[in-house]
Amino acid sequence: MNDGDALEALLAPYKALGQTGPDSLHALRSLGAKGFADKGLPGRKDEAWKYTSLKGLTGSYAWKSEGERFPGTPPVDLLDQRIVFYNGHWDKTLSTLGPGYRFFPLKEERDFDPLTRQLQGEDCFTDLALTYCREAYRLEIEERGERPLGIYHFMDKNFEGTMAHPLLIVHAREKSKAHLFEFTSSTEDLGSALYNAHTLITLGQGAHLDHVRIFKSRKGLMPFSKVLAQIHKEARYGNAALALGGSFLRNDLRVELLGEGAHVSLGGLYVHDTNEDSSHVSLIDHKAPKTSSRQLYKGLLNHHSHAFFQGTIVVGKDQADIESSQLNNNILLSDTARVDSRPVLEIGHCDVKCTHGTTIGQMDGEQLFYLRSRGFDESKAKRFLARGFCEETLFPIENESLHRLSADYLERSILEKIGDGEEGP
Repeated sequence: MNDGDALEALLAPYKALGQTGPDSLHALRSLGAKGFADKGLPGRKDEAWKYTSLKGLTGSYAWKSEGERFPGTPPVDLLDQRIVFYNGHWDKTLSTLGPGYRFFPLKEERDFDPLTRQLQGEDCFTDLALTYCREAYRLEIEERGERPLGIYHFMDKNFEGTMAHPLLIVHAREKSKAHLFEFTSSTEDLGSALYNAHTLITLGQGAHLDHVRIFKSRKGLMPFSKVLAQIHKEARYGNAALALGGSFLRNDLRVELLGEGAHVSLGGLYVHDTNEDSSHVSLIDHKAPKTSSRQLYKGLLNHHSHAFFQGTIVVGKDQADIESSQLNNNILLSDTARVDSRPVLEIGHCDVKCTHGTTIGQMDGEQLFYLRSRGFDESKAKRFLARGFCEETLFPIENESLHRLSADYLERSILEKIGDGEEGP
């Protein structure tokens, strides 16, 4: 299917939908459809998409305007506080919130004004999300809390041949504090399916948000995830994104630092084995002086797998006293694994401290030799080193229970990719 046919196929359910649904959103959906048709699908001439293969995007997807309840038992243990999406729709029966949070759907056009302003100028997949927008969801963080909140995206065989475009707006009030654990997973192989999720985050003055995102899908699912975050004065945002399995993932993150003292920490990890592929594109825009950021992305890749990283730091000409660092380290476990890395600095002021770097190599032979001499077999030694290499990417997460939960998922993934067995002699 060529790009023109794919565009038509992706818009076909919208055209069939016509003017049904909430009247107040017709203009918004029409704007999205026009933007998607005008932009078209990205190609290899676009540097940010050059290494992201869209060949699995068939274009022939159904779209369901109404949701269903999740059948049976969820595939993972759920946190006590949680929001559950099943095949792209909110499953109210599985969701439960404690004090300090409010969660509700948005269905009126006036509620979408901040969303549409923040989404202006984004790519065609954002336009596609607006095209099929019948409602979005808003999460209000009102207090300071320590218990993590789970946000789960589950897909199963009923999602075969369909697409979904969930929109989540997160607003953290001034001096609030929260810890989000977001998990995206397909429970079984799918012939073809598209999951195009957008999250818009605003942190008020002095707010603090930890945000873990774990992606672990099966063959056939094409997940696109975009996070747009606006960080105000003295607020702190920590985001750790872990790609732990799946034939495809596109993970985009754009952060705007809007007030003095604002800080963002981004950790990213991709652990891939045979025929797994992911793309990770971040942009941090220092729009206020005296702001800071740190990025650390790492990759651990085995047989015939691939990953792409592009990290961009932007500092305007009027923004002074900026500190920013970016590092991308990769370990290739086989000759057939491949990584493409592209760090970008756009610096318009001289009073800044900005660093960046990329490494691609193999596991340290001397360390492997030492562990083998201490009684580790080769697989155990590699797992031991891999765990130490990967866990550092969880540095943005300060909450102990959230950090431990994320490390457990990471440990299981390493075990799957490098073999089983005990940890030491």
